[in-house]
Amino acid sequence: MRSFSIALNQLKKTLIPVEKHLQLRNFLVGYSLTLADLSLVVTLLTPLQTILDKSFRKDTIPNLTRYCTLILQGKAFTEVFGHVHFSKKALQPIVNKKEEQPM
Repeated sequence: MRSFSIALNQLKKTLIPVEKHLQLRNFLVGYSLTLADLSLVVTLLTPLQTILDKSFRKDTIPNLTRYCTLILQGKAFTEVFGHVHFSKKALQPIVNKKEEQPM
């Protein structure tokens, strides 16, 4: 569980520069959708659906959330992924305590 918490905190920290970059932009590069945008959104898709909860998205990464929502609602994405729903509450891993103890 500790390693999960560390990894989650690292992920959240790495999103802050992207959040700041998107403060006045709708795309990472230029004024239209690029491969960089697609790559980022697909990479963040699972975390947005599982561990980046509503309060974190609202309070810490509102621009990144807006950006991902904008792209995921596009016709090309909805045809492939359907309508994506973000997590309201972060999922917590189930840890086998026997495996978690150091040897």
